[in-house]
Amino acid sequence: MPQQPQNQQPQRIPVPQPTQAEQEQEREARKAEAKRLHEEHVRESTVPSWGGEVRRVLGYSVAAVILACILILAVRWRLLVNNSYETVENTDTWTSIVAMLMPFMFPFLILEMKRPDLGFRLGTIPFLPQAALLATVVQWTGMLVWPWLVGRDLGIFTVLATLGSDPISFVSAAACIATATNVFLLLTTGMVTCFMSMRWVVGLIILVPWLTALLGFGYLNVKTFNEPPSTVVCLAWVAAAVVSFVLLIGVDLLRNALHRRSERTESARRGPDGHRPSLEELGWNPR
Repeated sequence: MPQQPQNQQPQRIPVPQPTQAEQEQEREARKAEAKRLHEEHVRESTVPSWGGEVRRVLGYSVAAVILACILILAVRWRLLVNNSYETVENTDTWTSIVAMLMPFMFPFLILEMKRPDLGFRLGTIPFLPQAALLATVVQWTGMLVWPWLVGRDLGIFTVLATLGSDPISFVSAAACIATATNVFLLLTTGMVTCFMSMRWVVGLIILVPWLTALLGFGYLNVKTFNEPPSTVVCLAWVAAAVVSFVLLIGVDLLRNALHRRSERTESARRGPDGHRPSLEELGWNPR
């Protein structure tokens, strides 16, 4: 009886190895990608110069003003609907809300998560008051065209309607926007810094006045812009703007002082040669 042929093992086909030229090309591609990622990280994490900061703040402020004008025109042209799919028609009221939207957006626009200072520059000279002042001036300039954008929906003899003709109306609206810019920049900076440094309790505590300011300014802006100009209201807003600006300066000075103190502490820990001593070098012996 003929023997059955034994099962032969399948022959293994060797995997083709890359040539030396292909290996060299792959190494060069990896080096180029690593270099690109490093340059991108350095560019995003490097704090720009004062000129770069001013251009950054100015650019974001102008973008916020343009967005506000687009939103006002969207309501005037009946292009915006609410949650009930009803057309929003109160352009003057909507403009008052947009006036609060710009100060609310500004701190988040200048926020840079990859920078060591989170986009809120640290240094000897306070940065936050200058950023708030520059953003406020840009918003004041854009505010002058709001009555023209509202058009036929404009109320009669309100602060919004007389922005360009009545000094009390302009000062009231300007001080209202300045106060909101200072308050939101102050609270948002503290809240974001606490959350990023894992100080959750302090961040949640700051969140309470931040939400209160969001609701409060929304209500007060509508009341201010849609009411006739009042000297008492004007003086109240001017006082609030001055107090909030002084608080912003004080908090920014304190923030810079705490940062310098932490740098000195870290430098003392590392020693004169920049080396941080180990526990054994400090004399700790677990035995």
